[in-house]
Amino acid sequence: MDPIIGSHIILRQFGYMDIASYLEAFVPIVQHGLHVSSVQAEHAYLVDRLTKIKERKTLFFIIFEKVNNVCIGAIEIRGREHSGQLYCWLHPRYWGKKFFRESLMLASRVYFSLTNALYFTARVDIDNIRSYKALKKCGFVDYQLVEGAYGKQFELLLRKR
Repeated sequence: MDPIIGSHIILRQFGYMDIASYLEAFVPIVQHGLHVSSVQAEHAYLVDRLTKIKERKTLFFIIFEKVNNVCIGAIEIRGREHSGQLYCWLHPRYWGKKFFRESLMLASRVYFSLTNALYFTARVDIDNIRSYKALKKCGFVDYQLVEGAYGKQFELLLRKR
């Protein structure tokens, strides 16, 4: 898949050569927020994603800052079998600066064009108000409150437009 170029970011399909830059940008505050136990655990997740990408069971992009071409995050939209299909993060240096909104808009366009899906879901811990508000600004709507692995979570939907 060709890179997707936005105003501020470039989305590139995740590949083996991205693991090092991904893990370098995957700072402790991000790791903690996603309940990832270790960098090694995230590395194992990434290796598994490579298989899922080949099987066309997930859509996984690395987010690059356009000017410096440096990895600043990732966005994945997993299959319907996942509760909370969206897996995403952004380096804290880029929070609140529209990088996330643009990344999500571009990735969701690709997802909806490749699937017959009418929506996809996201889950966020109820105490993670920053992420909850970011998802709402991107067009997600509240669906339900669920019990997640680490406590209560908002489940939200993003509908195809």
